Amino acid sequence: MRLKIALFLLVLTSIATAAVVMENGWNYRLILDQNKQTIRRTGFSRVPPSRPLVPPVADSIGAPVQVSPDGRTIAEFSAATAPANPQLIAASAIDHDGTGTNTAHCVVYVSTDGGLHWSQVSAWPTIVRGEFDPWVAIDGQGVIHATCVATTSFGPRALYIQSVNQGASWTNPSIVTPLAGQFRRASCDKDAIAVASDGTIYVGFDEIVGQQFSRTLVVSSSTDHGQTWTPHDTGVAGGFCSGIVTGPNDLVTVTYLGNAGYGSVTSTDGGNTWRTPVVLGTLFFQLPAIARQSSGETIIAQVAGPTPHLELSIEDDTGSLVSQFTLDAPSSATCQNGRLIQPALTASPNSPAAFQIGCKVDPTRTEPGQMEVWLYPDVSQAPAPVQVISLTLPPITHLTPFASRFPDGGDYWSLTWLADGWLSMWVDPRLAGGPGPLMAASVVP
Repeated sequence: MRLKIALFLLVLTSIATAAVVMENGWNYRLILDQNKQTIRRTGFSRVPPSRPLVPPVADSIGAPVQVSPDGRTIAEFSAATAPANPQLIAASAIDHDGTGTNTAHCVVYVSTDGGLHWSQVSAWPTIVRGEFDPWVAIDGQGVIHATCVATTSFGPRALYIQSVNQGASWTNPSIVTPLAGQFRRASCDKDAIAVASDGTIYVGFDEIVGQQFSRTLVVSSSTDHGQTWTPHDTGVAGGFCSGIVTGPNDLVTVTYLGNAGYGSVTSTDGGNTWRTPVVLGTLFFQLPAIARQSSGETIIAQVAGPTPHLELSIEDDTGSLVSQFTLDAPSSATCQNGRLIQPALTASPNSPAAFQIGCKVDPTRTEPGQMEVWLYPDVSQAPAPVQVISLTLPPITHLTPFASRFPDGGDYWSLTWLADGWLSMWVDPRLAGGPGPLMAASVVP
């Protein structure tokens, strides 16, 4: 064990601002920028017909709860609920290193009372720096699993830790093994994690495989609690991982986006072999979200183009596309005149998937903006959305480098489920111009 710790400390290095993981460089942001030329919501006649919305349910919206500690500025986050204990919820985010920097470090928050109260736990050691793309999962035994992309002496790598005691203590980080002989110094980006019912851990990430920054989508698996990893090439070239789910009979499905579009790729043998990727759309504006429904279907959600609209795809246990439909965006002025941001999905072991979307009218130097978060309680029935929050955003006279990098509070948001409903989550941008405190509110039918 001492040797393992020493080796880990040897490979981890501090990161300079200029050497930030290629998280938001030419790669991912360039792909989105190519699609944003038609981002304004005009020409709705070109949007495919949507699934009719049923009357809204009478939902109770809980008071907002602050997840992150006072005074901290966070961005991009994930969240998960323990399948066997809905009182145990975990979230993971990146926490800004401070004024004048463009860097951050991964943090983990834990609630043991169903999201009413939160505490930041000592998950990642302080030597781990240059961290982005935080993810968290909780398995059927209540073990909390977390990943983060961080800089090592080998270049950026996906790191993994776990806690068996609700975040009180954590394993030492281990490097998730990439494909042999292909990782370059500037290499790993956009990771995600899922844990199968048999305890197998799956971590997806994209890997640079050549000097010209060509990329491939990799899924590494571990059957010994993250001590050793087996990498699998999914065959998706240029794909940025944005979510991963597991199902029965060694089913693993990953959603991604790339130059050719956004889509999914599926394995039915635990990652040993992969089916032909399914391209779900060629124009998009966000990272797609993915969830596994109790009915046995996989759902993928995206803000698709050419005119931005909410597009949902349903796949079966073989990864084949069963149906694709759109949901009407919320009818508020903010959603109709602003941007649709941060699609997110969640599903409990016994319920259909719920879908969350943010709407934003960006503030200017002289004019305030507006941000709303809406929840669709059951995408399979297409219910009318429920408004969770509405925030007036003050005019922006100055943006820090961190806020300029994450104007929408990170590259992705998340939400999770409760025993009797859902836990909507968002980043409040009012104090920091994009990033800000992590917030949550219950939505109970």
